[in-house]
Amino acid sequence: MPPPSIAILGPGKFAHSLTANLVKRGLRPLCVYARSSASAKAFKKKFNIPIACDKVSDIPESVTHIFITVSDKAIPEVVDALLKTKINFKNKYIWHFSGSETSHILNELKIRKAITGSFHILQTFPDLSVKKISGYPAALESSSKNSYGEMKRISELLRLKPFAIKAEKKSLYHLAGVMISNFTVANFAAAEELFNRCNIKGLDFQSLAMPIVTTTLENISKLGTVNALSGPVERADYSVVSTHLGALTEESNKLEHLTNVYFELSKYLIKVASAKNKGRDYKEMESMLVMMQKKYREHGKLF
Repeated sequence: MPPPSIAILGPGKFAHSLTANLVKRGLRPLCVYARSSASAKAFKKKFNIPIACDKVSDIPESVTHIFITVSDKAIPEVVDALLKTKINFKNKYIWHFSGSETSHILNELKIRKAITGSFHILQTFPDLSVKKISGYPAALESSSKNSYGEMKRISELLRLKPFAIKAEKKSLYHLAGVMISNFTVANFAAAEELFNRCNIKGLDFQSLAMPIVTTTLENISKLGTVNALSGPVERADYSVVSTHLGALTEESNKLEHLTNVYFELSKYLIKVASAKNKGRDYKEMESMLVMMQKKYREHGKLF
């Protein structure tokens, strides 16, 4: 099969890593499109791409694969712009790389005989630095066997780990990724806020956090998620949980914004702890948390 002729639509953070890895595997894109001519030219120069354009109508007809790498909210705008061109979409592969959107967002292009799909690499891309993506899982979704087969081929060329996902399950899949990555950042931010209140001299937050998070991830990898759980909820240690809640709700601390987070996560941890310790009764711990949360909501304080 001849190598694909690729157009990158949207030279953002994800596109930098995707393109670098395409180039590494001998799949250098032919064209890059951006609304900003300067952005398109900078991307063209960085990856030695032959063509840069700021109009989708300038995408060469010889392109066989169009990769839409813009943000989720910008996909309809790009689709609309493509539909207004004179490009013959018949048998062109057009994929977007959103984690939550399905291939259905490309239906108007499908009507025009394009071979559509959604192709998502589960990883975080917080900036323009290039990340190695080989070995990462890739969710492939399409109603077209042809599209799915080609997405699988390209993902294997990129040395990804492709798997099929149904359109109706993409939101749950993406939410799982958000909880793994973004919610971890939120937990770190909350922990850093608590750490900063301690006024500890000679120790920075990263030095405190990284050893325990590294060990936690190692435990999850080695033992599985449920069996990696430890801590006061897992031990059903009411006194420690009460002490935590007291510290969060002390008026002088002004940490009320973290109180309900603590309540909800602790209640969920009871479910995890129950799965780990099937012979242990967590009903009292759960009742205590529910009662204390109700009291807090009604009175704005616990003690």
